Amino acid sequence: MEKILVIEDNPSVCKNIRQLLERAGYLVFTAENGSEGVRLALEILPDAIICDIMMPVMDGYEVLKQLSSTRTAASIPFLFLTAKVEMADLRRGMELGADDYLVKPFTAGELLRAVKIRLDKKRNMLLDQKEIIQDAAKEPAINTSVIVVGDPPEVLKVADIVYISASEGYTFLHMAEGKKVLVRRLLKKWEEILPKDHFLRIHNSTIINLEYLEKVEKWFNSSLRVYLRKSKEPLEVSKRYAPKVKGYLKMK
Repeated sequence: MEKILVIEDNPSVCKNIRQLLERAGYLVFTAENGSEGVRLALEILPDAIICDIMMPVMDGYEVLKQLSSTRTAASIPFLFLTAKVEMADLRRGMELGADDYLVKPFTAGELLRAVKIRLDKKRNMLLDQKEIIQDAAKEPAINTSVIVVGDPPEVLKVADIVYISASEGYTFLHMAEGKKVLVRRLLKKWEEILPKDHFLRIHNSTIINLEYLEKVEKWFNSSLRVYLRKSKEPLEVSKRYAPKVKGYLKMK
């Protein structure tokens, strides 16, 4: 039974949503404010979250921001409930990583369709990831594939990642063909899963693929900067990570 967390401060609205979801066969948990919602989400790790925007204690935007910054809850489908339909509000939510919006008042059909679409998409992505992991186990590490969140999801070769840059809980994969792919995954997690003999962290916000390294030069305040094939601009190596880069060059 799939778990749905509803974060809504209006008792009547919360009760109606809960009843609709339970009749559809979901296991439903509720929270009456954003702070309680964050705590409960991290405790039960629901399959999807439905969250009101305007709430006391902590609004929906802050709920999404906090959950997106965690390793365990960042990929949970997140649907906003709102009575406002202004473009600026919609854009703010999507930039934070919201998957969908439900505008009050909404019908039972609209609610259930929105939840089903997001859960189906999550299930399909998990199946894709499982297949990719199985395929990757048969190949050398640098040729393994990773799946990234997109619409539709894309499968990308690790060998085609030139470098990875971080931005507020998200990361950008800078690919050899010139495109950037936004992924809801922390840089630390990439550092853990990428093959360490091919990828090197050079900054708090940057990991590079050593296969693309062309040149390293001294830079401001005892730091370094690197030049990569397929990248137009040099990347800064912070003083903290400079010894690692120098150690790699000596090994070569």
